Amino acid sequence: MQPNRKAYREHRPCAALAPLVKCYWTITGPIDEDKRVVRILPDGCMDIIFDLRGGLLPAHLPEAATGPSAFLCGVMHTHLLVRQPRNTVIAGIRFRPGGAGILPAPATEFADRNIPIKDIFPGLAPMADFLAEAQPTSKQLVRVMENHLLDRLRLDGLENSMTLAAATRLGSLHMPIPVAALAKDMGINQKTLERSFKRLIGLTPKKFARVNRLLHSVQRLSKATRSLADLALISGYTDQAHFTREFKEFTGVTPSQFQAKPDTVDFLQDVPHCRE
Repeated sequence: MQPNRKAYREHRPCAALAPLVKCYWTITGPIDEDKRVVRILPDGCMDIIFDLRGGLLPAHLPEAATGPSAFLCGVMHTHLLVRQPRNTVIAGIRFRPGGAGILPAPATEFADRNIPIKDIFPGLAPMADFLAEAQPTSKQLVRVMENHLLDRLRLDGLENSMTLAAATRLGSLHMPIPVAALAKDMGINQKTLERSFKRLIGLTPKKFARVNRLLHSVQRLSKATRSLADLALISGYTDQAHFTREFKEFTGVTPSQFQAKPDTVDFLQDVPHCRE
């Protein structure tokens, strides 16, 4: 069997956009048939995705010849299986939690949905058409996306900054803390914090903390030398049963299935070497 030739790369944003954008990412090149279906994990982020050759679909749908498309992928509450086209060119902007504060409605309204970009950001539609026709390289894709964001994105006010800071704090913790304690530490009213999380991120602070705990546990599992029971406690779960239940809720597989790494467990984000 030929090795998978898929080139997934993450690219850092410039300093001016780093508070808003976690990364730009691209997937280019032919993909082996047994690697076309990948599992996307929830990460508390929203993405704008440009499928420049068409054919990117949820795995449960039949294959269809679709044209190029651009859409907003709202914050996810659980995993999603997607099928990539055999010869793919896909680019994305991954916003930090709360970074897509320019949405025309609360982020909760876009959760677990893919919305055509023309319905949310009409100004991005011409850029999507240009990218589909120009067939740019990965670096050119990133440059076009970043220049557009520099022209259009602005951090909006104190509440946005407050929410970004709280999300950054939660994301850096390897074990969740109570929302009341987080609000107190930051000098914020708890209800205000919860309201702004829902509006800007699309998740409650508690759900966001659970997603981040899951992501930290995935990293630990990938290089684990301890038992699952020990990993559960280290990651802040009550016990191994709690760990297994939450892991499967978010990823669709159990921790032991993830460790075994059969061909059916292919995580798109499981690429620690691919940042540029």
